[in-house]
Amino acid sequence: MLFSLSESTQKIWMLCAGKNLASYTIGAIICSAMTVANPFFLGLFIDNLVYDGKPQIYFPVLVSNAFLTWCLNLHLRKVIIRIARSSELDIQYRLLNAFQMMKPSAVDGYKNGEIAIKFYRDTGNFEQFIAGFCPQFIRIIFGFIFSLIVVACKQPMLTVLYLFFLPIMVGSLIFYEKKLTRTTRSIRSIYDHSINGIFEFMHSFPYLKSMAAEKPYFSSPKSKFRNYRKMNTVNDMIVASSEFFNHFLLLTGEYSVLAIAGWMAWKKIIPIGDVVMFQLLFLSVLNSFSGLFHLLPNWKTTQESMNSIYELLNTSETEDIECNPAIPSVLNDITARHVSFGYPHTRKKVFEDFSCKIKAGSIIALTGINGSGKTTLLKLLTGYLLPGSGYVEIAGKKLCGWQIKSFRQKISYVFQDSLLISGTIRDNITLKNRNYTESDMADALQSSGADELVARLPDGLNHKIGQDGGGLSGGERQKIAIARALIRDPDILIFDEVTNHLDYESRMKIRDLMASFRGRKTVIMVSHDPELIRLCDQEIKL
Repeated sequence: MLFSLSESTQKIWMLCAGKNLASYTIGAIICSAMTVANPFFLGLFIDNLVYDGKPQIYFPVLVSNAFLTWCLNLHLRKVIIRIARSSELDIQYRLLNAFQMMKPSAVDGYKNGEIAIKFYRDTGNFEQFIAGFCPQFIRIIFGFIFSLIVVACKQPMLTVLYLFFLPIMVGSLIFYEKKLTRTTRSIRSIYDHSINGIFEFMHSFPYLKSMAAEKPYFSSPKSKFRNYRKMNTVNDMIVASSEFFNHFLLLTGEYSVLAIAGWMAWKKIIPIGDVVMFQLLFLSVLNSFSGLFHLLPNWKTTQESMNSIYELLNTSETEDIECNPAIPSVLNDITARHVSFGYPHTRKKVFEDFSCKIKAGSIIALTGINGSGKTTLLKLLTGYLLPGSGYVEIAGKKLCGWQIKSFRQKISYVFQDSLLISGTIRDNITLKNRNYTESDMADALQSSGADELVARLPDGLNHKIGQDGGGLSGGERQKIAIARALIRDPDILIFDEVTNHLDYESRMKIRDLMASFRGRKTVIMVSHDPELIRLCDQEIKL
């Protein structure tokens, strides 16, 4: 537990604004000292009241210290909330930057909802941890130290009783921490898999419902719900057990201190005021430890969340899109030299010592049976994937030696499943780039055949569509995707089964459009359409 606590503290310090947390810690230490001073001043006040001293001197001091402690505690509470919220936002920004730096192929490895969980659930857990655990932990450490100093100075005999309960509290925390580590990890695993499964189920539900085939698929969510409930029940039982033991220790310690201090006061070893002081100090320390028991489940959940956050922040699957020199022209020969590639966790390689050359300005067809590697080759030729061995060369230099951002700015893709984003038709075509003119938009719409679609819509380019182009047919979505590719005026056009959803007239229009690009743009397409294949200068059959 102590090792994991130290490791967690280091991660907290790294994820938080360290300077702000340092200043808060100093304030919290002062507040702990003032809190411990309250029982001390109260004991002096009672002694002077009982033994005909001068209570009027200590009463203002007691009230002033109590009031200042309350004010400082309130101020520190506001400070830690601001630090926690600021840290949450900072981590979300850092996760966003890390996500932006990831390779496209690495992003493909995440299931539905996994990234969203990191951005919201995990950062939210971290924020709650900072706001709750840090104040409690600082109060425990320094409250115990200051209390022990006061008790040791006043009555060394009672110091033994304070130290007796410390290892018991720490030992019980270690015991329950180990139990909660196992259950929390299991709960998180079940949660992540379940949320991904729910995303997939909801996405496919309309299709299943339309065929009255949804009933068998309801068993999977039900099974996940049962497993989730089972592990949460086990976790809740552990928490209940820890709270019961904590309450037992609290009462035992409280009565022990009261009994011993009362006996010492009866024997006139200590004044009556010290009984109150020792009792309040001990309760303060034990109540702080009690807070740790309550925060223990949150601590374990946060540890898992911090591991999840660092999984993305420390990923090695990154790319520097702006390093290396910018490529002078993308309209150059593209050559694959002895390329080998296989997807992770599979033994079979898609390519083994593969070579090909694509001439600049030519029209290339990639053909082959399903699973032969056509889409994979497109991704290798355009830097989406990196070869395991061999390399892709363009403009006389390895592709990885050029600035990948400058290369991607001159490439456009149209995939078989057109990716459309919730928003307007205009935003889907321009991808919110405001540099395109109305003339650019009109040319792209006319060339793709999407102009007729826009003319039919009541709001034209401002017509809003749902996720994945909801409300549009497959052919309409494809035309918008083609318009998006053309408006960029790329040097390389990638078409992956682009005519699948188009009618005959639209296919012929796209064929004529491709023919017009010969010599001006490099066109690489995956297709089984004989009309398009006959148009090509070269066929690469896999």
